[in-house]
Amino acid sequence: MTCPPNPAWAPTPRTEKGFRGRRRWTLALAIDGAYHRPVQDHLDLQGASGATYRFRLIPEPGQLPATSGNFAYVRWRGATPQVFCLGAVNNLGSAGRDWDEAVRAHGASGLYVRLNVARAVRDEEHADLFEKHRPPMVSRAEA
Repeated sequence: MTCPPNPAWAPTPRTEKGFRGRRRWTLALAIDGAYHRPVQDHLDLQGASGATYRFRLIPEPGQLPATSGNFAYVRWRGATPQVFCLGAVNNLGSAGRDWDEAVRAHGASGLYVRLNVARAVRDEEHADLFEKHRPPMVSRAEA
């Protein structure tokens, strides 16, 4: 597919594993004729200890896995992520509970998850990330 010249936003097709070969349309930002997706599929967040944790994008809150792990609400400013909320939960399905508020109040554009079954590991990673990023939103999913 060829995009029209210099649109502000243009759809770009892409095929993903597990998407059964169908094309999924995402938005791409046109900057100087080059198209860039505003949200990345993976997110590497560094904790206060210097450890790096890889999270993956969940395109829709309804697609959250029903397993335990950590999550982050992020807004992208160019290639830099701004973290608005971090959480460690027994069921990632509850991680979408505050998503609408994060979008409205903070302009969040990505919901990312990291699968962690062991509670001790989840809590340790959450504390490390929270110490470094100090997100403004408090997650109700942890309560």
